[in-house]
Amino acid sequence: MTYSLPIETDRLTLRRYLETDYDDLLKLQSSPDVARFLLYGPKTPEQVKESLAGRLADGARRRVGGSVIN
Repeated sequence: MTYSLPIETDRLTLRRYLETDYDDLLKLQSSPDVARFLLYGPKTPEQVKESLAGRLADGARRRVGGSVIN
């Protein structure tokens, strides 16, 4: 399956991560109220930076369920 981003609907936009996403990711990933629904606990600012850096490094290639999608 191939696709190109962004994918947009009336209510949702799926796009690649940007460096400017850090503040919003920190709000979400460091919140105990959000993290209780995730597979990990609240993240520290450094953990969020590392996570975002990894996602940015992936660039156009993303791993999904063991397969690589461009």
